[in-house]
Amino acid sequence: MCRHACPVFLSTKRDTDTPRGHALLISRIDEGLSEWTDDIVDIMYRCSQCHLCKEICEFHWEEDLLIQKIREIIVKIGRVPENVKKLASHIIDHGSVYNISQIKNLKATDEGNSIDVLYFAGDIILHEYPEIVEKTGVILDSMDINWTMLEKEASTGIELFELGYTNEAKMAAENCAARIMEIKPKIIITGNPHIYSAFKKLYPQWGIETLNDIKIYHISEYLNSKVREGKLKLAQDSNLFGISYHDPCQLGREMEVYDAPRELIKAATGSMPLELFHNKREAECCGAGSVMHLTHPDVSGKVAQKRVDSALEENARIIVTACPNCKKVLTNAILDMNSDLKVIDIVELVSLQVSN
Repeated sequence: MCRHACPVFLSTKRDTDTPRGHALLISRIDEGLSEWTDDIVDIMYRCSQCHLCKEICEFHWEEDLLIQKIREIIVKIGRVPENVKKLASHIIDHGSVYNISQIKNLKATDEGNSIDVLYFAGDIILHEYPEIVEKTGVILDSMDINWTMLEKEASTGIELFELGYTNEAKMAAENCAARIMEIKPKIIITGNPHIYSAFKKLYPQWGIETLNDIKIYHISEYLNSKVREGKLKLAQDSNLFGISYHDPCQLGREMEVYDAPRELIKAATGSMPLELFHNKREAECCGAGSVMHLTHPDVSGKVAQKRVDSALEENARIIVTACPNCKKVLTNAILDMNSDLKVIDIVELVSLQVSN
């Protein structure tokens, strides 16, 4: 059953790209019937770890854990592909995927004052979508939230972990947590589901306890709670129609956040989003997962095009997502397809309707 669910297989049509194909290849190596080759190693990095195969599997076989362990082995035996090695080295050396030296702090507070909310943007937003940072600031300021950002964000370690560099990921995570604790915020919010799952799930698993007393929210959860409390007032725009919501794999299947983004869309537009045929637990992957959009952009692009095709079949005009990685690959796919479909981040939608 995993064959028809795997977004990579549906794009490449290679049986080796399916969960069953992965298992058979590893079994042959484990039994001494085959050896590691460049092609097999590359296959193990052509998985988006989207968890869809696990979701629909009768036995919920954890393909993502297999891939994670295999990548750790690949790193240990020194068979890492050159493109992956370069990416990992860049993250280790520069503390981010992109070259970001400093953040323009939009909400500096007096030294010594306690901070209620730390907004952790993540490097893809800082590099690709700085306007999302500005719009987040507009929303938080409209509620008189005492918030700030790190002057220079450190790598959370999540990308290194996804690449199989677990030891390096843990060191990056400890450094990131230490940087955050210099501010000691009461709440951390982020619009990046990978960062959200790292802070809330991976860090405790790794024994990083410094963030344990801090409440951690994906920004859709935080803003939705403020709408419910009456602190975030949105002027509904009924002219916004044809809006669908794409469930990011990390936010949905991994962290089980489904309702908050949808309720926010309703608060901003007056109606719930148009549901795509595959949604929530069975939502299709956009192709950005597990840093695949950086290591295998061609495969990622094909996966994204299939997700766009699904949205077009449902007559969607605007795709709202709650992940900057999803926004990037879906937007690129739409440009390649010459479609007039638009993709916006949920923060961008909410900022349009903020009532002063």
